Amino acid sequence: MFGSFILMFITSLGLAILVNRIGVWGWMSGVKLGAFTGVCFALTSIGINMLYEKKPMGLFFINGGYQVLGNIIAAVIIVCWQ
Repeated sequence: MFGSFILMFITSLGLAILVNRIGVWGWMSGVKLGAFTGVCFALTSIGINMLYEKKPMGLFFINGGYQVLGNIIAAVIIVCWQ
């Protein structure tokens, strides 16, 4: 669990740096940024791995959805925390 915490912290730190650099504010901007980063970075990375692992497509949607939703929640918290 400690390893997961560290990796989630790194993801949140990256989101915080993005929020600071592009200057977004408001919870809806957090939703958009979280969805964008979740789909463009996390979901595509999981998709590439799934192509080579040949695991069921349902697992892709579960894992990808978890990552996208996690990015959205993290981005909303970071944007509102400013």
